[in-house]
Amino acid sequence: MPSPDIAIIGAGLTGLLCGQLLQQTGYSVVLVEKSRGLGGRVATRRLAGTCADHGARCLEAQGPLTEQWLTTLLTRGIVQPWTGTPYDLIKGRLRPSVNSPARYVAPEGMTAIAKALSQGLEICRGQRAITLQPDAGLWQIGLEAIAPSAASTPALTASAVALTIPTLQAVELLHPLVAEGMPASLLTSLQSVDYAPCITAIAAYDAHYYPVAAQLPWTSVAVAPPSDLLWVSLEHTKRLESKIPAVIVQSSAAFAEAYLDAADLKAVGQHLLHQAAQQLGPEGTPITWLEDAQELQTHRWRYALVRSPLKTAPLASALPLPLACSGDWSWGQGIEAALQAGLDLAETVDQQLRHVGVPAATTVLG
Repeated sequence: MPSPDIAIIGAGLTGLLCGQLLQQTGYSVVLVEKSRGLGGRVATRRLAGTCADHGARCLEAQGPLTEQWLTTLLTRGIVQPWTGTPYDLIKGRLRPSVNSPARYVAPEGMTAIAKALSQGLEICRGQRAITLQPDAGLWQIGLEAIAPSAASTPALTASAVALTIPTLQAVELLHPLVAEGMPASLLTSLQSVDYAPCITAIAAYDAHYYPVAAQLPWTSVAVAPPSDLLWVSLEHTKRLESKIPAVIVQSSAAFAEAYLDAADLKAVGQHLLHQAAQQLGPEGTPITWLEDAQELQTHRWRYALVRSPLKTAPLASALPLPLACSGDWSWGQGIEAALQAGLDLAETVDQQLRHVGVPAATTVLG
């Protein structure tokens, strides 16, 4: 494998935007991603002849970067408005949301927006970065194939490294470098970031349930605490050509903290479906079919939501070699925070290397 100027560890939205901007600046870039898919929490599962978004449920105009990107994605036909009515469940009362912002979804699944941002980038998928060492003026990055189908990849070398992975994973990778001169304060800052976990039930149903599913008045429900649930969405309302009901149930952080390492994860997912069935029916009537999934998958998100962001520019060090870290944890939750972190990270890495000046984010998003 050729030695790139910059290796980016993590191919979520932060890493993808950072990679695009640095590549447009003239650097050679390689991304390393441990998953088979791209986008991090912008994730989609395929099941029972349909798909469901088990991370970010939709795209909203959260700020200038998402506003620019939405315009592009709409023009390219990658996203479309999510029609229908979102609801809230507050103190057992189900009612339409007030002042809900416009919501946009991808008919092919939310991962489609990550794929759009990945075009033209070289990405090593199914590879985990396990070591990071300086050697003869370059970073030596040890890689491990984490899936049986992933091809073995030689160790990667690069002039600079950008980390966009969750902070605790970054600390594990960077800790040995304190002995090489990296400031311990960088690790201390990373360790101060706190995450809330969640557990997601991903359910698909036999097509004969579609008529009753279509009668529900809501497309998604945000659930106020205290509850085992955080939100629920009817995934088939995003894909109007599909007649296969699909539902996502995301747990509250408190529930996830109690059951994150449960041995029987399917039972945890079934419990979430049961709670949704009991709480979200019209006039308190249980939605009995919600508990009769044809296929049920359950996913753990250890780093789902950032509780305490740093609210600062990327963390960076030139010792022992150029390195910078950022992610949505730099600014907060959501896609806007992830994109802002990608822009900031590209500017920081460029300053560490050639001071060329990265282009505006609109060259990628607009």
